[in-house]
Amino acid sequence: MKKVSIVIMIIITIFALTGCKNTEEMESKYTHDQQVFGYFQRAESDLQDNYGYYKNQENQDLAIADFQEECQNLIKDMNALELQTEEGKAVRKHKVEQFAYLCNYLIENWGMIFSDAIADEGYQELVEKGYDYSNDLNKAKEEVRS
Repeated sequence: MKKVSIVIMIIITIFALTGCKNTEEMESKYTHDQQVFGYFQRAESDLQDNYGYYKNQENQDLAIADFQEECQNLIKDMNALELQTEEGKAVRKHKVEQFAYLCNYLIENWGMIFSDAIADEGYQELVEKGYDYSNDLNKAKEEVRS
């Protein structure tokens, strides 16, 4: 009987220690993903700067082509971001979709003011939907903590 009790105690101890490590590890993964998301804000800022630069170029056809290439490079960089959770990957996928929409909108309406582009109803719908993805990530992190 004592041997069985000792074995059970050892199993419970191992399970408890493994569970704690796993919780910390998962929380760390969610924190990592949240920190990576700062890139998306920088990318939008870069997009705004690039758009302002290119729309003032003399050769507009070349400017549009160069801007489109810049957009593709930023999207490529977004897709290359290493994310560690499914929720983080869902946020990235959505942010890439949102960013591509904005790039295409700016190209189709070349010369418009950037702030008017981000006020576009379709873009704003994507922004709102993005909040849901971010909230899902935050909720998952909280569930790991509790």
